[in-house]
Amino acid sequence: MDSNKRFFVAMAVYAVLAALIWFTMDSGAVEIRRENGTFLDIPFRSVTLGILGLFAALTVLRWRADQREERREQEEAQELEQAGRE
Repeated sequence: MDSNKRFFVAMAVYAVLAALIWFTMDSGAVEIRRENGTFLDIPFRSVTLGILGLFAALTVLRWRADQREERREQEEAQELEQAGRE
């Protein structure tokens, strides 16, 4: 499968997962106690969407790195081809 097609399929899956998270998770919260004794409530939904967003960002970074590598390989192949002609 083409890397661009795989990337867009992965982004679609992330979008579907984000929609499922948004509509199916309740608004319960994780309670974190700070050093000064106060509590910080972080909603489960936000934590889960944050983790999913991290995976999506890593996927984008990897896709961009693969594109750069592919472009570099094409340029090297063109240079070798031109050097072979001369």
